[in-house]
Amino acid sequence: MGENEVTVQRFVEKKEEGLYITVPFAVPEEVESFRISYAYDRSAAIIDIGLNDSRGAFIGWAGSDRAQLTVSEVNSSPGFKMGVIQSGTWEILLGAYHVPDAGVMVTYTVEFERKHVRLLRGDMHMHSVASDGALTGEELRETAISQGLDFIAITDHNNYFYIGRTASDEKLTVIPGVEWTHYKGHINLLGSTHPFTNFIANSDAQMRAVLAQAKRNGAILSVNHPFCPNCGWRFGFDIPFDMVEIWNGGLSPKANLACASWWDRLLQEGRKVPIVGGSDFHRFQFGHIPAFPCTFAYAKSRSAADILDALKSGRGFAAISPEGPILSLQAAGRPVYTGDTLAPGTQVEAKIAGTKAGDSIRLVTSGSSTLHPAAPRSTQIQFEMPESGYLRLEVIRQIDALGLSIPVMIANPLYAGGSL
Repeated sequence: MGENEVTVQRFVEKKEEGLYITVPFAVPEEVESFRISYAYDRSAAIIDIGLNDSRGAFIGWAGSDRAQLTVSEVNSSPGFKMGVIQSGTWEILLGAYHVPDAGVMVTYTVEFERKHVRLLRGDMHMHSVASDGALTGEELRETAISQGLDFIAITDHNNYFYIGRTASDEKLTVIPGVEWTHYKGHINLLGSTHPFTNFIANSDAQMRAVLAQAKRNGAILSVNHPFCPNCGWRFGFDIPFDMVEIWNGGLSPKANLACASWWDRLLQEGRKVPIVGGSDFHRFQFGHIPAFPCTFAYAKSRSAADILDALKSGRGFAAISPEGPILSLQAAGRPVYTGDTLAPGTQVEAKIAGTKAGDSIRLVTSGSSTLHPAAPRSTQIQFEMPESGYLRLEVIRQIDALGLSIPVMIANPLYAGGSL
């Protein structure tokens, strides 16, 4: 059957009629979803089906009206809980409702969909009517789907009671989020449904206590618009943040460029700080639309946990829209990803889809940069990893409405390390 499919059988005797029987099966590592199909002589017997997970927790029940069911974090069959697929021994619940005198053989086929890296599009900073946004969570969801997004984080100010009212499904992953909002700065707390008990901080020590509690509760910390003239981060950066919002859609280019310069200085100091973008969308108005900018993540699945893991690991980039520019990388004939560590001297080929005539590709290494002309529609460029430090790419474009040349794609770095 192969490693992505397993078949188990259970012969049910007449004397077992009326009993609930467990049928174990093994779920391997790195499974995104699985489908269970089951067959028996339905003209002679009635066999119900349910499921327990690898911890013995009840997942769902379906009676006998269906021949298959699916379980995943974002798209389980009706009557079955959505959740992360944990490896281990799961149990099919066989309900022996009616069994013929001769007994009946029940055959279960389990098909696994393994996790695999794919490029996902999203917006990491949005507001709903739960704080000062104009749209409900469901309206944000529908807007994101219409734009071709795969994930969003609804990050209302100091408010997590709205989390869960807009659920993930097969069309869109909704990442739990809160924008911890203080008069001295804002930080997104991502991935936790209850990151803090009380958001109030009237001192530096209380701020640190709130952030420490959020970390303990599983939140990933992303500093928002740190150089905004009105609501930039003024506590100081010696805090346990995991990412930085390099590009905020609600700000002028000046604040975003200041953030990019600060971030590059951190990289030169040897810090590995991943970046994301966020529209900071509140309502539709000029310059304020969802997915401007768009955050791209090379994630192993569409689960919130895997998307956040990709972003925290630096496997992504920010671009001006869901159409890109879009970056993909190869080395030695295989895909590599931003955030990876490659040996000095490694030859890397970058393909950037969505470039325009007049664009430039900027390669940035520790303390220096070079510009290369881009081609219309798609640009390929090759480079060699430096002896140490990092290498990252940007796409620079003239924006006539602003009278400026600005980055329209900023990628996380590749890091130099190890040996050939």
